[in-house]
Amino acid sequence: MFPIELETQRLSIREFEPGDVATVIRYSAEQQGIFFHETHPLTQRDVERWLNESLRLAQEPERVRHQFAVALRSSGILIGTARVHIDVPDDHQGSVGYALWHEHWGRGLATEAATAMLDLGFSRLGLHRIEATIEPDNSASVRVAEKLGMRLEGRMKERFSTPNGWRDSLLYATTEDEWRSHKEAAEPS
Repeated sequence: MFPIELETQRLSIREFEPGDVATVIRYSAEQQGIFFHETHPLTQRDVERWLNESLRLAQEPERVRHQFAVALRSSGILIGTARVHIDVPDDHQGSVGYALWHEHWGRGLATEAATAMLDLGFSRLGLHRIEATIEPDNSASVRVAEKLGMRLEGRMKERFSTPNGWRDSLLYATTEDEWRSHKEAAEPS
């Protein structure tokens, strides 16, 4: 698949580039890797490995993992990441994730980026169902999922291992039909 570039009202969502490494490392160090949805702070080596893997995956002809840089359209400043993965290709099942660096929270930008990921997953990648896993204490991310019309399907007990023990995860999901209905209902008449 060709490199993907998406634009929303305020965001440019693009493939990562080698020049993004320094910015991603700086933000990861400042925010202890929170935007990677990891269970522990990441080292510079972890960030380099993750970004190099994202660059490699973007070149795969049968690509199933789509990890993007999220930048402000007005300035081109990198502000976070968004992703859509094809988890079960034969069953057209996928997952989304989104994370912005904290100074960009509270402006609806995560909802905008996640909307673009759902649109990409359903319209171009042929997915039928997309889910998101969210840490139960992450009320902002829960609000994003709910704004997108995703429904809570349950709580996965002790889903992730952390240095402080096991962590639960909430499972939100939507199907293509539900997503289309949600978007139609949200469009102004």
